[in-house]
Amino acid sequence: MKVYLILLVLIFMNAGCAREGFIPSDIMQQQQMQDLVWDVMVAEEYAKDLAVTDTVKNKNLKQERSIAYQQVFDLHHTTREDFKRSFDYYASHPDLSKVLFDTLSKRANRKRESSFRMITPPKLR
Repeated sequence: MKVYLILLVLIFMNAGCAREGFIPSDIMQQQQMQDLVWDVMVAEEYAKDLAVTDTVKNKNLKQERSIAYQQVFDLHHTTREDFKRSFDYYASHPDLSKVLFDTLSKRANRKRESSFRMITPPKLR
């Protein structure tokens, strides 16, 4: 009986390890999700800036955000529902969401560093 119990435990442990890092086919893969989340964050900032600065048209933040998000989803050939399902999946898997957001953070830091890098002026004769 002990042997069967040990075998059963080993089988379950092996099955759990085999599925680690597995992302179902209806969920966006990590690189696709990283690119999409990045563009959604950029669209969010764009919508905020447009709603605040464009007082002539009296832009509505919610409307501008919706338009910007839809453009991002179209660009990535996906839908709001696919994005939400994938985002919820990543949020429910801390190991995957940590990798996702760490990568986005590094990407933002690289962009910030390159934008603040001083351009050396040409030497005068």
